Amino acid sequence: MRVRHGALLAAVLGIVLAGSNAVAAAPPPGDAQGWFQDGYGPGNGGYNPDEHWIVPERLRRLAPRWSIPATGQQVCAAQSAPVVAGGRLFLTGRESLGAYDASTGTKIWSYPYLDPMDTYTPMLAVSGGTLLAATSGCQSVSDPSGMLLAFDAATGKLLWRADTDAPNATLIVARGVAVVGGEDAGWMETTAFQITTGKQLWKRPWSMSADRVAAGGTVLLTDNNREFSEIGTSAVDIGTGQVRWRTNRIWSVRAADRTGRWFLVDDSARALLKVDAGSGTVAWSQPGLDGPLAVDDRQVYATRTVTAGTTVTAELLGLALDSGRVAWRRGGFASLLRPVVAGGVLYALTPKKRLDTLNPATGAGLAFSTVDKPLDHPVISGDWLYLTDGGRLRGYTVPRPG
Repeated sequence: MRVRHGALLAAVLGIVLAGSNAVAAAPPPGDAQGWFQDGYGPGNGGYNPDEHWIVPERLRRLAPRWSIPATGQQVCAAQSAPVVAGGRLFLTGRESLGAYDASTGTKIWSYPYLDPMDTYTPMLAVSGGTLLAATSGCQSVSDPSGMLLAFDAATGKLLWRADTDAPNATLIVARGVAVVGGEDAGWMETTAFQITTGKQLWKRPWSMSADRVAAGGTVLLTDNNREFSEIGTSAVDIGTGQVRWRTNRIWSVRAADRTGRWFLVDDSARALLKVDAGSGTVAWSQPGLDGPLAVDDRQVYATRTVTAGTTVTAELLGLALDSGRVAWRRGGFASLLRPVVAGGVLYALTPKKRLDTLNPATGAGLAFSTVDKPLDHPVISGDWLYLTDGGRLRGYTVPRPG
């Protein structure tokens, strides 16, 4: 019998009402639908096509309007990039997760971790009216366990919870299904649950996804043997777990385009590949681009490490999505997290240093940057830009007339 070390969140919901901590009046949300998962949607592409207010010509007036501090003692869990849906912002903290008004920062409800000393930062996603949180114990090295929780997004009511033998390192949400995967010292698995009921739909031992990506109802899993050696890649139906196609090549999925037709993966030789999600056919390959990336309807924004003597920097490149041809490159970054694209602006984040804005077509710098020491990628949704340094989330916007 496996011993569970991560009874991680309270079994009884604690809804905590709090007053506003907004530091300035904020405009109402715009027409964007949200930022539902860590990379915006199931494709994990870091691209919001619905942002129309924070655009290049308004960047000079973009400024912070309010903030949400991460209170309590930090052990394993931290404040990370939020998800947004239905006018609410969902945010992890050091001792709890919660929902806030997306345009004022006012707390709506919170849910405390049962043991903040043994809880990794939960991964969040919203599907319909359900907020999903996947987390794990952080103190056990040999046998940590995982937990997937489902909340009513409006009220914070706990709807169901499911335990997993392996800790949760990825959370994929698409087509009414939540897929979690992870590994510990002796086990690896990927498990799918129906979001409405919490019912387990399928499980694949010795397989897991490298990132939080689904394309056209397909998830891409790296297969391993019992010695934890990678042996191939399987494309699996998210609803049934059935294998649609398989290759002996070792691919780690990074994102998918918005149509759900193409996966973007890196291979064992550190090349970036565009792969047909339906067949596994490789459309193009670019070497040396195995870092974080974003993809919109026309381009892929890929990162790579550049070494010159003892100096290591990062470079950001714009590649044509259809051909893989390099359109532009911009170097000189100390390092880069996942790029983000919204409103005709490309956001490039150097962790703990600065956030820069670029022209997606050329890579040229635009009018806004901040040195608020950001620690996670920005989220742009509903006329707001949200940015955290791990201890405080700031909400930026451009005020509307009147």
